[in-house]
Amino acid sequence: MTLFGQFNNFDKVKNEIYWFFQRGIKGYCDKDIWELNTWFAETFSRMLMELSDKTLSYPDGFGSIDNKIQKGLNPQSISKDESNEEYIAWKSAIKKAAEQFAATGGYSYRVPTEEQIKNRDEAFEFIRNNFYDLWW
Repeated sequence: MTLFGQFNNFDKVKNEIYWFFQRGIKGYCDKDIWELNTWFAETFSRMLMELSDKTLSYPDGFGSIDNKIQKGLNPQSISKDESNEEYIAWKSAIKKAAEQFAATGGYSYRVPTEEQIKNRDEAFEFIRNNFYDLWW
């Protein structure tokens, strides 16, 4: 045994180190480009899941504006209030998109099922509709 296990693992470790530095410099690496579908299924879904856990606010117009006015809230108000229905709905919508991206399977499924295609389409629809609102 060597430091890296079997000798043939050295190339894998070397590649991982190289990709680590590429990610540090460019924000992505060659491996991410080769498998963008897996990047969405694994990395992007985890990013969305973390966003749903950490988000402090929700975009204006998400949820019912009329419901805010009826409660006497400013329609432009943004808050991290667990009793705020729009805030909870926003967090849930992000989490659902994360789960849908993860359910696509990425590269591990060369012939996607109808369910995986449905998840992909709905997840990208959420991103399309809320692209400029994906902030912490």
